[in-house]
Amino acid sequence: MSLHTTARPSRFPQHLSTKAVLGALGLSLSLIAGSALAQSEPSPPPAAPMQQGGPMGQGMQHGMPHGHEKAWKHHGMDRTMQRMLDRVHATPEQRERIRGFQKSAMEHNRPLMEQMHDLTQQRMQLLAAPNIDFGALENLRSKQMAVADQISKTMTQTQYEVALVLTPAQRQQIAHMLQERMRHGAKPGDHGDTGHGPMNHGMGGAQ
Repeated sequence: MSLHTTARPSRFPQHLSTKAVLGALGLSLSLIAGSALAQSEPSPPPAAPMQQGGPMGQGMQHGMPHGHEKAWKHHGMDRTMQRMLDRVHATPEQRERIRGFQKSAMEHNRPLMEQMHDLTQQRMQLLAAPNIDFGALENLRSKQMAVADQISKTMTQTQYEVALVLTPAQRQQIAHMLQERMRHGAKPGDHGDTGHGPMNHGMGGAQ
């Protein structure tokens, strides 16, 4: 798979876009073992909030695909994946290949993240207008869905490539860890080896 793009100045804040893409990439480990545990709530990109806690902010996020927007709020996702790779005794060669897949996908998706950001800004302007144009909002929703679909396709390809790098036994171990996480209802940011760590969401990026 060729995902390389020509580097260009980013209009999307570097620290935010990187975290968002890393969060999406981190979902790969949750899907490697063929488990649907980490993707049980698919949904279209929600609308962006007018302001934090405002009346139009209820049920609205950052215009990101569900799950991806969590990466804007959580830190240390790279350590999460590192711990998972440690527990399945991933070899240096496996880690290096996984890092390569992630880097390639990040480069490919960065322009798409910028598009999502721009569409979110447009939605906010429409919602702030004296007269709200539902047709324009629906048009933006369709555009956001199209961008989210492109991001999802890249993520699926990355998940597949990472899965091929790991052995069947490693994938089974990851599936077992995720099942334990779900069974114990661990919360993001928790730490520990059995059911009390951040692997519940499978979000992260390999070191």
